[in-house]
Amino acid sequence: MRYFILLALIILKSAIVIAQSTLPPCIYAGLNNVAPPDEFRVSGVLRWGGDSSDFVVAGEDGSGSYIEKIASTPLKSKMRLQTSKSGDFTNYSLFVIDPNAGFSFLSLGNASANVGIGTTDTKGYKLAVAGSVIAESLKVKIQALWPDYVFAKDYHLPSIPEVEAFIKEHNHLPGIPSEAEVAKEGIDVGEMNKKLLQKVEELTLYIIQQQKAITELQAEMKQVQVVVNK
Repeated sequence: MRYFILLALIILKSAIVIAQSTLPPCIYAGLNNVAPPDEFRVSGVLRWGGDSSDFVVAGEDGSGSYIEKIASTPLKSKMRLQTSKSGDFTNYSLFVIDPNAGFSFLSLGNASANVGIGTTDTKGYKLAVAGSVIAESLKVKIQALWPDYVFAKDYHLPSIPEVEAFIKEHNHLPGIPSEAEVAKEGIDVGEMNKKLLQKVEELTLYIIQQQKAITELQAEMKQVQVVVNK
C-alpha cells in the first residue's frame, strides 16, 4: 500500500512540474465565458459586497453599462471614488455620489479640490468648464457692497462734462472694464452686474436732475408767456 501511495505522489508531482512548464505565462479566466479575450472577463452581471440588501452590482443592459449601489439605509447608499497622493489617506481627493445630497467633490490635506469639465487645467478655479453652460437659474452671492451707496448724500456723482471727457479719452464708461480687458481677463458676473447697476443708478440721478431743470425751465417759460401776453 505504501508503494502505491508513494507512486501516486511521484506521478502527481511530475504532473505539476509538466503543467508549470507547459502553461502560458498569462492565464485568462472567464465567468460565463469559455474563451475570454482578456485576463479576466465576466459575461453578465457582477455583484459583490454586503448581504441581500446592501451590495454593489455592475453590468450592462439596454441603457448601457452601469455600476449601481443598492443599500437599505441612506448612509450605506453613498458611493465614493478616492485617490491618495501619499497612500496614507492624509492627502486625497474624494468624489462622493449621495442619492440624498447629490454629488460632492472634497479634498483633504494638500490634494486638489478643483473640478474641470472638458479641461484638466482649472487655472486655480474651483470649477472650470471648457465650453458653454446652460441653467434655468443662476445665483451669484457677492461679498462687496451693493451700489445703493450711489443714492447716499455724500456720493460724488460725476458731472456730465467729466463723463464726456473720460469717454473721449478712454472710449468706455468710467468704472467699466475696456474691451481689451474683457478680452484678456473675461468678466466676473457678480462684479459686472454690480457695476452696471451703479451706472443705472447714476443715470437715474442724471434723469432726476434733468427733469428738475426741465420743470424749472417750463415754469420760467410760463412766466415769460404771461408777460408777453400782457
